[in-house]
Formats: sequence, structure tokens, C-alpha cells
Amino acid sequence: MDEFEDMNLRERLELTKCIAHWMVGTATEKEKHLIDKWIEEDPDNQNKMEALCRRAAEEGKADCPDLEFHWRDFENRVGYRKIGWRHYGWVAAILILPVCITCYLYYQLRKETVPVIPVAEEVIVPGMNKALLIMADGKTVDLEKATDGSLQEQNGTRILMSGEQLQYKTDSARTDSMVYNILVVPVGGEYSIVLSDGSQVWLNAGSKLRYPVVFADSLRQVELVGEGYFEVCKSTERPFVVKVADAEVKALGTGFNVSAYENVLTATLVEGKIVVAKKDDLVVLQPNQQACWSEAEQCFAVRKVEARNYALWKEGVFWFSDSDLETILKRLARWYDLEVEFVQESLKDMRFSLELKRYHDIEDILRKIAYTQKVRFVIEGRKVKVMK
Repeated sequence: MDEFEDMNLRERLELTKCIAHWMVGTATEKEKHLIDKWIEEDPDNQNKMEALCRRAAEEGKADCPDLEFHWRDFENRVGYRKIGWRHYGWVAAILILPVCITCYLYYQLRKETVPVIPVAEEVIVPGMNKALLIMADGKTVDLEKATDGSLQEQNGTRILMSGEQLQYKTDSARTDSMVYNILVVPVGGEYSIVLSDGSQVWLNAGSKLRYPVVFADSLRQVELVGEGYFEVCKSTERPFVVKVADAEVKALGTGFNVSAYENVLTATLVEGKIVVAKKDDLVVLQPNQQACWSEAEQCFAVRKVEARNYALWKEGVFWFSDSDLETILKRLARWYDLEVEFVQESLKDMRFSLELKRYHDIEDILRKIAYTQKVRFVIEGRKVKVMK
């Protein structure tokens, strides 16, 4: 008899609830920890989880796109291993199958009744690839409406346009004559750009990047407002600098995310090494470290994180770990071009851990939060009202 069969009924039901919450994307960090602990106690429990997820999907016969994503996340978090079945383990897995499937189906059936109430008929769509290019001569190009092709800058640089990306092509990799363009991504938009040195930048909703058409001899420098993910081409001769208000992030060749909405600066390093500086403070980040500026302390707080999670937005995923509801809804508002009103101020501090697809219907996303029974939402036109 394995350790699952040794559990009492209360422990078994608690584990079942954790697994059911994980299946539908509403598991807390504590619940994820309990699942991880259960898996570590017996490697065969990983096989049980796989069987549970697949069985629930088959029995549910309902459209649940997040289930596949959550299973991939499960594989990444525990490390997928091919392990032989233990016959006694399968017997234990069967014991929790009915309850998990019931919870899964219960969630699917409840989707229409969870309190997310649209008052007015207005289609709210997710963000999309759109941006405004402001060229050096003042000419503006609406990239959402522009046809694919190329533009010519003042110094002869070609700008290749497609529906998702700008790319700068020039005969010279460096110049002494600095000519700047600005890429403006509105609320409800996203866009990416390949700079003249080959470095690529993804811009999130409500962001702006000012950059030279061709970089100077000694330094590669851009200015960011909002949020961007940078994959910088390595050059030991010329560091790459991202100016963010009165701060800067310096790199030689690396991948990192910079978020600077509403004077809240956060830099997260995925690979390589960066130097983050503001006022009199300077920190050097290693991979999977994050620096957050503290206005109260007037210095950076550095912590260890799973850095890839902070770049998932460019892959179409919202990721929140023990985040307050105000932060979550501000991010959703920028992407869906919404206004958020908290009827009770205390609701702003409620905390959630969520993984959500960025291109899903806003009502489905809000249902996942409302499913906790801690909060409900009313949609009035383009305003979301948050209440108990």
C-alpha cells in the first residue's frame, strides 16, 4: 500500500481540491506546494497526475484550452521523467479520479453562472499587433493599417514592415549622425522591432521606444517607457543601454525584461548579465535575478525568481505569482483597453496566483478569478466594476 492510501479522508480530499484547482488554473502557491510535495514522496504520483489530467479532459468533453498549458507547466516544474507504472499506485490514483473529474466538470458547468455580469452589449477584444511609427522627419505611419513593405529613412536606411514587426536594414552598422525614430504601442497593443545592430525588442501594451536608426560608434542606447523584453546582440566594444526615466539598464549581450509603468521599475534577467543603476544605487544581476526599485529605501531590492515567467507576456501568457488584485487588473486593463473601478478599496489587496492566456475572452479570465468566490465583476461598456 502506498502513501496515498495511507492518507486519511480529510488529507485525500484536500489533495484532490488542490489538484482540481490546479487543473483550472486557480491553485494558490500553497496548493501547488502541496502537489509538489505529494509528487516528491513517490515518483509514480507524476504518472497519476498525467492520468488525472487526461481523464478529466476526456470526461469533460468541454473546451478548456488552459488544461494543455497547465500540463506543460506541470512538466516544466517537476521535470518530466518516464517512470514504470507501479500497479498498486494505479489503484490509489483511481480513488481520487472521480472527485477530480467532478471538480473539473463542476467548474466547466459553473462557467456561465460565476458572477461576471456584462451590463451593456459591447465586444471587448484582446490586444493585437498595432503601433505608430514616428520617423525622424515627423512622418507618422499607422502600422496596424500599413501594408507590408518597406520605408526609406533620411539616411538611406530601409525599414521593413510586416504585420508583427519592424526591421531596420542599413549598409553601415555605425554612424556619427544620430537620427531617431519612435515606436509607440498603445493600450491594447503589442509590437516587436529588430534594431540596426540585430537586437530585438518586444514592446508590451502602453509602451514607447525611442531609438537611433543606426547606432553610434561608442554606445548603443535606447529610451523606454512602459515594458519591453530585450534580446541584445553581443558587442564587447559597445554596451547596450536602456534608459528608463532616471534609471538605466546596461548589457553587453543578453535577454532581459524591463517594466516601468507608473514609476514602478523592475528589471528581470533571463540570461547573460546586466547592470541596473538609479540615482546612487547600482546592482549587477545574474540569470534568474530581479531588481525592484524601492522608493521608500531609495535602492534596489534584489531577489531570486524564475525569470522566464516574467517574459511570458510576449508568448501570449499572463503570469501572476501572489500578486495583488489591483496589479493584476491594471495589467489586464492595459491589454484589453479597459477602465477598472473598485467598489470596495479593500479588494485591491486581495492576492492571487494565476496563469492566463492573453488572447482569451475577458469574461473567461474574470470568471477564473471570480471562481474563488472572493470577488465578483460587473462589466459596463469598457468599465469593469470590482465588488464583493
